[in-house]
Amino acid sequence: MLVVGAGHVATEVADVAAGLGATVTVCNRTRRHAQRLATAGATVVDLTLLTEALANTDVAIFGTAAPHRLIDTDRLARIRPREDRDLLLIDLCVPRNVDPRARRLPGIRLVDLANLRRSGTTAAESVVSDVRRAEDIVEEELDRYLRWLSGRSVADSVRRMRADLDAWAQAEAEQATRGVPEELRPLVEDGLRRAVLRLAHGPTRRLLEAAEAGDDRLVKTLATLFSA
Repeated sequence: MLVVGAGHVATEVADVAAGLGATVTVCNRTRRHAQRLATAGATVVDLTLLTEALANTDVAIFGTAAPHRLIDTDRLARIRPREDRDLLLIDLCVPRNVDPRARRLPGIRLVDLANLRRSGTTAAESVVSDVRRAEDIVEEELDRYLRWLSGRSVADSVRRMRADLDAWAQAEAEQATRGVPEELRPLVEDGLRRAVLRLAHGPTRRLLEAAEAGDDRLVKTLATLFSA
């Protein structure tokens, strides 16, 4: 593999290629900038030897900041094409390092950023779809958490309402059982409690709805609905 350049992109490519067991040659204008790659095991050659280096490689990756083309079709045409496989050129640069007309040459396969963008469209759409789904899940879970939190925050209000109802039921039971035989009092009290529970169901549900909607004023009103 031939890596043209010694910047961040070229360094990442060279490191990965070496890790995969490739024989790496680095072609750079300044040897000093490529010294770290040479220390890591890559062969470093001067940029003036680019054509010769291309003739002895399988894959060449361009990752420089050069403001002009580094290789044109005339120079590439002088490289004798291999019979068994094409020379793959990957141009990651803006502006391009490789003349796009190189695609017309036999034995040359050129991939640049325009190709990568086109091939990545489906993947990009998939990522966008995944992000939207993730956002929907977060919204659903947040809504569920807020409902749960509202229920917890309104618990004191519900307890207050129930306590007022119990006190009211007890007072009504005492009044209603005056003069009632002792053995009948539990039946009267039980009937009153069941009636109170039915009475409390509607206001309790409305109180929870008001808490979920953030209507604190209505929560306070309902919580004191049965207070003395």
